[in-house]
Amino acid sequence: MIPYIVQAGDTLSLIAEYFNLPYDTLVQVNYITGTPVVYPGQTLMIPLTSTKPVRNRQPVDNPSSITPQQTIIEQGFIYIVQPTESLFSISLRFNVSVESLADINNIPPPYTIFAGQRLIIPTTPPQAPPGSTVHIVEQNDTIFQLSQRYNVTQQAIIRVNRILRPDIIFPGQRLIIPPPGTDIPMPVLQRTSQGFDVLYLQQRLIILGFDPGPQDAIYGTDTEEAVKLFQQSRGLQVTGIVDEPVWTEVLSPTQPPPSGFEEYIIQPGDTLTSIAQQFNVSVDAIVQFNSITNPDLIFPGQRLIIPIA
Repeated sequence: MIPYIVQAGDTLSLIAEYFNLPYDTLVQVNYITGTPVVYPGQTLMIPLTSTKPVRNRQPVDNPSSITPQQTIIEQGFIYIVQPTESLFSISLRFNVSVESLADINNIPPPYTIFAGQRLIIPTTPPQAPPGSTVHIVEQNDTIFQLSQRYNVTQQAIIRVNRILRPDIIFPGQRLIIPPPGTDIPMPVLQRTSQGFDVLYLQQRLIILGFDPGPQDAIYGTDTEEAVKLFQQSRGLQVTGIVDEPVWTEVLSPTQPPPSGFEEYIIQPGDTLTSIAQQFNVSVDAIVQFNSITNPDLIFPGQRLIIPIA
């Protein structure tokens, strides 16, 4: 079985539909008796033999044409996609192939995913370091509030979880909270470095307004130049090497907007079109500078950088 964390608005019927399970099976394996009520943060177990989830799909013209296929899930967990993530970056993060992720989550080419989407990751979940706490994000949680609650720094939470957008976390998201005072070192990166942490750096640079070139997990010339520009902008020694002082700035939970931009916090009812009209800029400009993959999915409280017209 795999664990599933109940989200706000979930019901047993919706969860059964999401995993293509018989309602009675879901109730039986979780020993639910009496009034069938679930609550956000509750853990339910999903049987190993389950059909692929269908609600991760993008809308289609003929929903009845979707025929879920049977699959065996030997082990796994639910992961909530962060802003700017791709199936490629998630595959690197958990050492699972893109093809496996796409297959088990029923995602067709070109493998488009969106922030807040729930994916089945067919491997064991990352283990928390000794003494750590696993926190399931609740409605209105913020990184700052969690740092105060657990007496740890925001940077420690960001680092251990490799959080891309500290201003956006989702209810049901699984966060590891390290013990107070724990040092979370980051690897030194430079030319020829490769792997998930290079991709994480590239994605963070894009969010901060610096173009590292292709997000390919390879520390090449373009990434090195972006790092040098970032170092210069923060008053750091310009080396092109990502060491501890660079990581501290790159992962700072509150970043001022780059020169020529201003910050805007999305309000309920906002759309990218209404924000673009408010600031007299194009929607495309906002999408580009904030690395937004799906313009239809923005969230109240989300931080945008807006180019000054």
